[in-house]
Amino acid sequence: MRFERLLLERYGAFEDAGLDFSGADTRLHVVYGPNEAGKSTVLSGITDLLFGIPHKSTYNFRHDYNRLRLGAEVTNAAGQSLAFKRRKANSGTLLSLGSAETALPDGALAPFLGSLSREQFTRMFGLDHRRLRDGGEQMLRSGGDLARSLFEAGSGLSGVGAALQAIEAEIEAIGKLDGRASKTKPLFAEIDAYTDAVQRVRRDGLKADEWRRAEEVLGLATSAREGIDVALTRLRQRRAGLERIRRAAPVLAVIDTLTAELASFGDLPTLPNGFAEEWRGLERRLRDARLLLQAAEEDLDRRTSELAQAPVAATILRHADAITAAHEQLGRYRKDVADEPKLLRDIANDEALIRAKLNALGLSAEPGPVAALVPPQTVEVRVRGLMLQGEGAEAAAAAASAALAKVKAAYAHAGAALAALPDAAEPNAPAALVDEAARLGDVAARHVKALCDLAQAERDLAESLGRLPGWAGSADALAACPLPDGDTVRLHEESLRDAANRVVAVERRLAASGDEARRIDAELAGLKAAGEVPSPAAVQAARDLRDRGWRVIRARHIEAREPAESDLAALECEGDPAAFFENALRRADELVDRRESEAHRIAQFSRLAADQARLSAQTQADEATLATERAALGAEEARWEALWRDCGVRPETPGTMRAWLSRKDETLRLLARVREARSERDDAETTRDHARRCLRRAAEALGLRPSDEATAADLDREVRQALGEATRGVQERQAAARALAEIAERMRGHEAAAEAAERAVATWREQWSDAAVALGLQPNASRPEAELALSAWSEIRQRHASKEQFVRRLSGIRRDNEAFRAELARLVDALGPEGPSPTPGTDLEGTVLALLARLADARQAAATHARSVEDRRIAADKLDAARREAERAAEACDAFRQAFGLSSDMDVLPFAERAGARARALQGLQERRTALAVASDGIAEAAIRAELSETTPDAAAAELALLQGEEDRLVAEGQAAAQHETSARHALETLAGRESVAAAAQRARHHAQAAGMHLERWLQLATAKRLLERALERYRTENQHPLVRRGGEIFAALAATGENPIVRLDVVYGDGTDPTLVGIRRDGSECRVEGMSEGTRDQLYLALRMAAVEQHVAEHEPMPFVADDLFITSDEDRVAAGLAALAALGCKTQVILFTHHQHVARLASLLPGGGVRLHRLPIPRALEEGASHADALTG
Repeated sequence: MRFERLLLERYGAFEDAGLDFSGADTRLHVVYGPNEAGKSTVLSGITDLLFGIPHKSTYNFRHDYNRLRLGAEVTNAAGQSLAFKRRKANSGTLLSLGSAETALPDGALAPFLGSLSREQFTRMFGLDHRRLRDGGEQMLRSGGDLARSLFEAGSGLSGVGAALQAIEAEIEAIGKLDGRASKTKPLFAEIDAYTDAVQRVRRDGLKADEWRRAEEVLGLATSAREGIDVALTRLRQRRAGLERIRRAAPVLAVIDTLTAELASFGDLPTLPNGFAEEWRGLERRLRDARLLLQAAEEDLDRRTSELAQAPVAATILRHADAITAAHEQLGRYRKDVADEPKLLRDIANDEALIRAKLNALGLSAEPGPVAALVPPQTVEVRVRGLMLQGEGAEAAAAAASAALAKVKAAYAHAGAALAALPDAAEPNAPAALVDEAARLGDVAARHVKALCDLAQAERDLAESLGRLPGWAGSADALAACPLPDGDTVRLHEESLRDAANRVVAVERRLAASGDEARRIDAELAGLKAAGEVPSPAAVQAARDLRDRGWRVIRARHIEAREPAESDLAALECEGDPAAFFENALRRADELVDRRESEAHRIAQFSRLAADQARLSAQTQADEATLATERAALGAEEARWEALWRDCGVRPETPGTMRAWLSRKDETLRLLARVREARSERDDAETTRDHARRCLRRAAEALGLRPSDEATAADLDREVRQALGEATRGVQERQAAARALAEIAERMRGHEAAAEAAERAVATWREQWSDAAVALGLQPNASRPEAELALSAWSEIRQRHASKEQFVRRLSGIRRDNEAFRAELARLVDALGPEGPSPTPGTDLEGTVLALLARLADARQAAATHARSVEDRRIAADKLDAARREAERAAEACDAFRQAFGLSSDMDVLPFAERAGARARALQGLQERRTALAVASDGIAEAAIRAELSETTPDAAAAELALLQGEEDRLVAEGQAAAQHETSARHALETLAGRESVAAAAQRARHHAQAAGMHLERWLQLATAKRLLERALERYRTENQHPLVRRGGEIFAALAATGENPIVRLDVVYGDGTDPTLVGIRRDGSECRVEGMSEGTRDQLYLALRMAAVEQHVAEHEPMPFVADDLFITSDEDRVAAGLAALAALGCKTQVILFTHHQHVARLASLLPGGGVRLHRLPIPRALEEGASHADALTG
């Protein structure tokens, strides 16, 4: 959106003021006005125009809220245009620009504003020096626009930062290698556990004979405790039976008594619960119904007697409305009678005043025909209008004459000023050349920057090559070398890792199998240390030796032959075979005898022997697998070596080579950067030479003779100064010519206005003569005479109308009073004897009051009669209801007797009492049988009676006393046996908790492997941390924020003065996450924002805001950039650079700059290439005296 015209119709001190911002080729509008001329008012007015005048505004000091008006003509990027006004109101604030002020829709501005809010506009597009500084500080502050956008731009690194934090946390959790600050760290905890396990291997070991003795002690203790438990159980069973007999005997006696009582009631029926209470309620209901019936009959007789004595309503009730109306009209009658003398007096007063006014006008003093004498009101209106018109016409004629004289003097002065101006050269061609050179930017800074960038890139490339191990060639050779890519290395890495993992897995299985085998051997040795284990194989081997010895003895001593060689060899003895046989026989018998007593030892031995055989087979299979996997690993390593054979690089591990490839890629990237820097250096030199040629041609066109050694900056400064002087001379002549033409046009208008004013005065004088005659005056009467005549005729007209009104009211009063008397007489006649005795004509008020009293008595008698009728009806209804209730109560009693088969003469309550006694006896019997079931532990009643028949309660009590002492003895013995058993079991469990030597050794190996894994993980994490930190720094260097980049370019142009100026902006990350903006000086040193001067900080804020505006208009509807006094802290060189930057911004959106500094307006007029338009701020009338300096500047 851009403004074509801005109107300050009524706002602040302005009235009917405006600014013309038309012209699509204008890049910068500079509006000059002195202090207190209203620049801030205009800036605020633009915001209120676009977004509405606030509820409370400080700009109503001259115009009321309802008269505030702002207007504009705007166009947008789509070519749409809108002319509108803004008024202050709660709704319908947009109006058409014409005088009719037609309401416009609330959304009419939406295509021009887009989604921009008031706060966004004032923060980005409507700036003064205070807003610029506050907004700039907010942009750089944490959470501001720039800081937030930098953080969002770097949000892709948030995952890397989180990964770094996670790596550091995991390294801290594992434990640092530079000291053992805490024994709770996993690495050192595993080392401590390994040391403890090794010490336990040396200290602990389980022996077989200790285990056997502990098992035997536990078995004996358990047998003793179980024998006591059996005896105690039998004693308690006998005691429970005796106690059951004692509990059941009294319950059975009560059951027998209740059974006999039930037999005495015979076949008496069972009645429901509440039978007697229900019968009593029915009897009570019948009795109450009969009493209510008797009372209702008596009440009906009384009400009938009262109705017979009540009077009948009087005939006067038929005339109740007429009597009430007469009473209401009585007050009006009294008032009318009192007002009649007053009206007669008012009529006389009006007639006297009319006579006096007519005498003053010199007319007849009779008030009768006054209506014909009074002139029409149209004549009065015409006279009053001509009075005002004459005063205005004469004043307008005088003002037009004075204005014409003033304009003629101004025309003569403007002509003399134009003639005094010297001729000026045409600056367009040199300005185009300067503009072309300006579009090339700061070529010297660019050339220096290109040289610095090239030197830095070459240093970075050399350092990167030096950090690349195993490579001695150049960067170009590295770029041409056919190295494998990362995916290929990753595939080989996975293959090698898989092969190595398979070898390690098999080796770990073999190590575990070896540990397990050694554990089994140790346990077998422990079993054998307690003596030969009588396993089935050992028993069978002993029997085989016994049988072979017997065969040798039988062969020699019974069969008289030599025994078999195999039998002799198996005996392994050279002595007496009989002694060998006896030993073998005794050994076999001992093994057989020990099989039952050592069953646990035999089972353990068998299990260990089976595990030993299984582990042997598994170990053989794992050894074969290990040989195969090692061969596969060797083949993978050979292929890995072959992959790098043609590259001239000796490969390390795949992980190391992947990192090497990453450094290689970084080196190649730096090589590309060097090549790019060289190209940029060549381009900068070409651009610098072209800029110098353009500036030299412009200097020659302006008549300058620059030296050959002059730099581009010197040429630019010299040419711009000469071009500004030439442009200013042309603009001064053009402004003087336009001023002269404007004054001539105004002079013609003033001459026509003066002639029109004189004609208006003559026309008015002719009309005034005719109007004075119509008013009864002389044709040449003055305006004061006409004013007095108009006042007199107005008073006569009012008094005449008042008199006519009083006459009409007096006639109405007399007519109404006569009608009231006649109506009251007719009412008294209609009532006859029931009416009052006095006649209406003598005392009207007494007659009305008497009628009203008799009407009240008649109404009271009628109300009494109506109440009596209603009371008798209610009593009759109650009597009917009482009769129905008595009948229903009698029917309910009969139905109750029939339901239970009772005769009508039976006494119900005694019958109900006997039935209740039978029910209670039956319930007691059921309760006692339930109690018997509880007391007898659920045994049947017949079985309990049988037990009771075998003994008596007294014998049971005596036996219970004897059993109590025996039970106490068994309980004490059982507790001692249980304690003995617990001690034996605890001793066995203690032995079971002791580790074997093999288990402790296995645990030591486990902790050693865990410590090695922690150490390996620590090394991986430390390496990953180093790589991520370097990648993070490289990413931040390569991905600079566009707002910082563009803001740096503008800032470098604004702050290019000084020995060591800031040439660009950069973002540094102090703690790795939070971005901080810094300036980079020409020598490469950093300058933080807080270290900049006040003026430089203001220029930084302006550069960032302009970059933000460029970014916004590139993505949204362009909005005008309106600024007020942005260069308060800038010198002239930086003001010129700032104006040039604003003009460049004007190529993308409309730029309007308000200023009260003369040098800002002068420097703006010197900008090359045109496109700058100077405006004079319209000064309100109250400030015209202070605006003389601005008039001199703008011509």
